[in-house]
Amino acid sequence: MTITHKRVVDEAGNPKEAIIPWEQFVELQEVLGLDFTPDEEKELISARRDLEEGRWDSFVDREEIRLDLNH
Repeated sequence: MTITHKRVVDEAGNPKEAIIPWEQFVELQEVLGLDFTPDEEKELISARRDLEEGRWDSFVDREEIRLDLNH
């Protein structure tokens, strides 16, 4: 991913901030998972815990997802 940005520097020329296009900011949030609601974060944490503990009953096989998408 290439990030287009403008660098903001202080009086001594030291970088202090970066300004990026809004679309890239939103994409970064999505990639980093920072766009989740608190409820979605709780669900993700719970799913990871289930996965780590070997509980698969909450997960859907990807073949089932493909079937659902075709209807």
